[in-house]
Amino acid sequence: ANLRQDPAHAAAFDPFPISRTAGLAGPHLPDRGRGCRGLPGGAGVLCAARQAGLGAARLGVRAGLVAAVPKEIEEELATGDCKAIGVLGGPAYNHPYGLVWVDVDGASVYPLIEEISGCSFQDALPPTLTICSGKEGRERRLYKLNRDKHKHFIRNKYTWHAGGNKEKLEILWKKHQGVLMGLHPETDGYYTKEGLGFEWVDKLPEFPEWLLNSIITKNAKQGKPAQE
Repeated sequence: ANLRQDPAHAAAFDPFPISRTAGLAGPHLPDRGRGCRGLPGGAGVLCAARQAGLGAARLGVRAGLVAAVPKEIEEELATGDCKAIGVLGGPAYNHPYGLVWVDVDGASVYPLIEEISGCSFQDALPPTLTICSGKEGRERRLYKLNRDKHKHFIRNKYTWHAGGNKEKLEILWKKHQGVLMGLHPETDGYYTKEGLGFEWVDKLPEFPEWLLNSIITKNAKQGKPAQE
């Protein structure tokens, strides 16, 4: 559960090295302080910036990665210098897959998923590492995407709007990340869903085929973006 969760579990994302995102935090940026840390993910590592004043839309920018170790992250979590840690989506360096976050943002997204997939929510999104923020109807699930399917992700984010106000299903690829553990500005903190914790990190399931087909359909309708 949130900051009390053992950082050693999150460190199980090896074989990727654990790193600090120098673009947002680091000793060479004294005016910003060392407010966040990153754990390995897709194209690299991204910290979840949860410093005072940073909203959910400003989770961080990948830049200037330098080495860090799990012990340093654990110490910074304990002292409060690190507010949260997260994983960046996208291709995984030197591995034949990438990481994709499926973001369920609101209670009305559950029936939307069942409508699009044609099956129950449990069957539509197989069990995997699942992070909850403590807000009702919100969770993020992490999946692997084989390298031969990366070509279909011509956008870094795909969105389907649900019935609730500002509620949506989002697929997060490169330049987007999901918090693993840490503080949340409106709740008691991030935590893993029961039975869907860090024990899944070495057995992440494949990105659901129905979602990939939905992305391909969106690409056909919207065309290729000018720049991502």
